Amino acid sequence: MDQTNTKSSSSNKTGYCLPTISNRSAMGDFKRVKSAKDLLVSSSSEDGSKRKKNPQVVCFGELLIDFVPTVSGVSLAEAPGFKKAPGGAPANVAVCVSKLGGSAGMRFDKQARTALAFVTLRADGEREFMFFRHPSADMLLTEAELDTDLIKKSTIFHYGSISLIEDPCKSAHLAAMKIAKKQDAFFHMILI
Repeated sequence: MDQTNTKSSSSNKTGYCLPTISNRSAMGDFKRVKSAKDLLVSSSSEDGSKRKKNPQVVCFGELLIDFVPTVSGVSLAEAPGFKKAPGGAPANVAVCVSKLGGSAGMRFDKQARTALAFVTLRADGEREFMFFRHPSADMLLTEAELDTDLIKKSTIFHYGSISLIEDPCKSAHLAAMKIAKKQDAFFHMILI
């Protein structure tokens, strides 16, 4: 697999982004996020004192090409046409973090396809999805391809639910979660 960073740095690895969301259980007043500095998290040092550190966020999951209707409030069957847009919850988080000044990267597989998703928000407020992803790059990731050193540094593990559907990605995902859990990372999941 090829690896490409959106921002290069000798200390950056791919398949992750820095930094992103905070722990909702510790959420206080609303604070507008203007830069990565606004996302510092508290952690305990070995002597028990609190210190601030930059969160290391690992995003695990899919990058998609979303096809959304050219008109709003219709079902997929009623859509007169579609426009394409970048998508996939983990990829969207990585992009947002990058826009806040964090580093982001992705892992690419030149031999695999990018998944396609037709998605709409109907007038009744219900979402509708139709995926074309057999096989797509995200489905082919194996446990052996995980960057375990990177995951061990995570303070936040962001993931989508699609990667938990089918092996080999499901096994890779569960292995990555076990590693992140040992690091006491905060888990943030997007359900579709």
